[in-house]
Order: sequence, then structure tokens, then C-alpha cells
Amino acid sequence: MRAAEFGHGYNVTLVFGGYHGDEPVSAELARRFARYMATHGEELSNRMVVVVPEVNPDGLHKGTRKNANAVDLNRNLPATNWRPRNPHDVAYGGPYPASEPETRAVLWVLKKYRPSKVISIHQARQGPMLDYNGPAAPLARAMSRRNGYKEGAFFGALSGSLGSYVGVDKGTPIVTLELRKGVTPEAAWQQNRAALIAAMYY
Repeated sequence: MRAAEFGHGYNVTLVFGGYHGDEPVSAELARRFARYMATHGEELSNRMVVVVPEVNPDGLHKGTRKNANAVDLNRNLPATNWRPRNPHDVAYGGPYPASEPETRAVLWVLKKYRPSKVISIHQARQGPMLDYNGPAAPLARAMSRRNGYKEGAFFGALSGSLGSYVGVDKGTPIVTLELRKGVTPEAAWQQNRAALIAAMYY
């Protein structure tokens, strides 16, 4: 798992893409945002942006939701609400919390950078939307003003999810940016460039 780091400061925005391998545009949007930040350092006054485009590289390579161990990485976080599931469940969260190397890498990134807020990019049939956990309603609203996506706590605190771990357990604002299934990378970028910049400034 690779992270791209830009700028310096205590206001840290952490962006994850590619959590589910069957949501490839989430990774591409994160990559495009990283490329944008690489050439717009003047916008980073007293701020840091960290982008992890591919949380689940094996899944992205195979085009599967889960990782190589057939675990849904967005149900594998050591959140207090983690619960065991049937291994055949589409949202199987692993044999125990943080069982997967990708999850441990995510935890390392969170510990290293101590983000002020987290943006996790996904694609959903219900999208587009901005789903949030923890104290993130104002952040979601600021992003919604830029991309026009509906915002709210739509999915709640899912077992072992990044939203549950970061937003509920740690009290850090986290917004799940849900792209529409089938959206092109270019359309996703045009729709969300300003929203991601707004998150950086928040």
C-alpha cells in the first residue's frame, strides 16, 4: 500500500481509494487528486494531504470486492462494533478484527498521520452521495455544496467499517464519498475536484 504525502501542517486530510476492488473509479479519483496536489502546492499553506489510492490492490487487480483472502476490508477494522460473519457473506469481515495486512497498513497510516478528517472514496448503486460518521455533518455539507451530492448518515455505523472505527470510536470526522456505479473517471473527477479541495480546506 502506497501513500502520497503533500504539504505540512496540523490540518491533515487523509484520502483513501480502492477499498473494494470492484469499485475501480474510487482508486482513479484518488490518483487524480494526488496528481492535482502534486502540482498545486500553493494551496497547501499549513496543511497536509495524504492520499492512499489503492487500499485493496489485489481486489483491484481481480475486480473483486474482497481482498485475496476473501475478506471485505471495510468490515475488518478493529471497531468496537465488529462482529463475526459467515465467511460466505458478501461483507465478511475476516476471522478477527485487523486480520488482514491491508487493514494493518491502514491502521499504521492513521497512527502516523493522525488525520483531522478522513475521506473514503467508494462506488455504490445508491450513489452518488456523501455518507458520514462521527462529527462530520459540517464537512459533508461543505463537500455537498461543491458536488451537489446528497449528504447524510445513510448507512449508519456498519460492523468493522472504517466509518465506525474512525468516526464513532475515534471521534474523527469521516465522509464516505460514494460515486455512482458506472461513472467514468473523468466525470468523477469533474464532479468531485472542488469537493475534495473543500475537504482539504475544512
